[in-house]
Amino acid sequence: LKADPAIVFEAIKAPWFVRRSSTISVSIGSAFQYAADSFKSDPTVVREAVKNDGRAFMYATDVVKADRTIVLEAIKTWSPALQYAPDDVRADPAVVLAAVRKDGRVLEFAADDLRADRTIVLEAIKTWAPALQYAPSDVRADPA
Repeated sequence: LKADPAIVFEAIKAPWFVRRSSTISVSIGSAFQYAADSFKSDPTVVREAVKNDGRAFMYATDVVKADRTIVLEAIKTWSPALQYAPDDVRADPAVVLAAVRKDGRVLEFAADDLRADRTIVLEAIKTWAPALQYAPSDVRADPA
């Protein structure tokens, strides 16, 4: 069943949900880990999955994770997707800016030079002030 396109597309198009019981927490993103590898390597399928739940990005193949448009789509619903992106994507100012505007905590996963970028740091602390801890000391010491 996990290799059946009809079933996988129904699963990833379902509305995002989280079901909790005393021991279970299920989301579309975590369910995507059980999809066949052929779906995890298909940019169209991954794009649809991350539109509903960015956590699906964790289970995509490395080739798909390198697609900036998919990373940006994942960040819209789950900003920590940035941590699963390859280094060159985490060094892309546009991608990092989109992520920190959603949640400043993800500044931690940005490339070093972007953690030193005053504009990006300022955007990060607008959404989570303690993000300043991920900036280098010279940026933290900047009075402006």
